[in-house]
Amino acid sequence: MKACEKLHVVPASRFLENIQNSELALMHRGLGPKGTKALAV
Repeated sequence: MKACEKLHVVPASRFLENIQNSELALMHRGLGPKGTKALAV
C-alpha cells in the first residue's frame, strides 16, 4: 500500500481482495508500469 501511495497509483481491487493468499493472478488488469512496480517492491 505504501508503494502505491509513493508511486501515485490506485491499488488493484483484486490484489486487495487476495492480499493474504500465497498466489495471485492479475491477468488483464491493466496495471501498467507503475502498478507493476508497486507490486514488485
